[in-house]
Amino acid sequence: MKHLLAIALLLCVSVRISAQTPFVPGYLVKNNGDTLHGYLQKQTSTDLLFSLAFKPDNINAPSQSISPGDIRLFKYLTGNFYAPITFINTYDGTSVSQTGFALQLVTGAYSLYAYTAGDKTFFVIINNGSSYLLYNTDYNTDGSVNKEGNYVSRLGVIASSCANNHLVPELVGFTAKDMSAFIFAVNKCIAPNTAYSAYVQSPNTSVQASIYAGGLIVGSHESQFTADAALRLTLPKMPKNLYLDIGIHFSYTGKLKKIPDYANTTYTMTIQDYIFCFPMTLQYTFTSGRIRPYIVGGIGLTYLHEHTLNPDNNFLKFVVPGIGEAGIEGHITDNFFIKAAWRYELLAQYPSVGLGYSF
Repeated sequence: MKHLLAIALLLCVSVRISAQTPFVPGYLVKNNGDTLHGYLQKQTSTDLLFSLAFKPDNINAPSQSISPGDIRLFKYLTGNFYAPITFINTYDGTSVSQTGFALQLVTGAYSLYAYTAGDKTFFVIINNGSSYLLYNTDYNTDGSVNKEGNYVSRLGVIASSCANNHLVPELVGFTAKDMSAFIFAVNKCIAPNTAYSAYVQSPNTSVQASIYAGGLIVGSHESQFTADAALRLTLPKMPKNLYLDIGIHFSYTGKLKKIPDYANTTYTMTIQDYIFCFPMTLQYTFTSGRIRPYIVGGIGLTYLHEHTLNPDNNFLKFVVPGIGEAGIEGHITDNFFIKAAWRYELLAQYPSVGLGYSF
């Protein structure tokens, strides 16, 4: 019952955290040129593709849903510019006109924008009413190519418009910083007397809440139950797939141990380990597709309650142990996933298999 109550507590805490989606100061510019200051909901790039939640003045007031056709641009006070763009989406082999909000990176003869769909980042270049969708090579989980990227060849075509062609598309990384520097250099080359601007800013720290609960029954007295709620921080100077996790973790491990006695025989002892932990760990995820293997390392403030049967005994201690975990996530959607994980924290636990959700 103790581990079930702990799981319920963790779920309640995490739901409360996720419900508090923050609004931050910002402004938007309407189509008639008027500027409205207020509060913009902090959302992921995917959420921002088709709509924006906005509160005009009072942060406690109901929010308004803003669509790309309603405004010229919006900006987080300490963040980036976003603007509505219309472009031809050719990623799936078709040519479909699409309108949405995108991160504004460069304006000029060639304007550069970025947006995220699912777990993929795309760049859009707009020039004289024409658009070019740029994407990177997409790989399968076994390392084979799922879809070949086109951005190097596209940048090569654009660079050919520069008479002093000293630009090398093959050296451009598929990042906002590298792409912006390349397009900025193209604009400077082909239109040196024309105004052009770059809007690249250092990435902000992002925070995402998640919950997980799972277990495994090995035998009648051997089982594993695990639950946690965590805040995942992505810091500006950290690699793309490296995250800092801070949260609450609970595990129950039931094991059988054979112990020799003085009569040179053995008896079986049932051991029940309850671990409550406040961990701080780093997680590295190897891929960003639907299947995501990962490893975790870190430390935690940990409370251990070990209860043994035959003989009946209790052992309690507070420690700060090292933590290691290896697992794999299978994402049914971007937020809902199945996870299998093995963890070491004071003791080698059984693997757990369960369900998780990120907010």
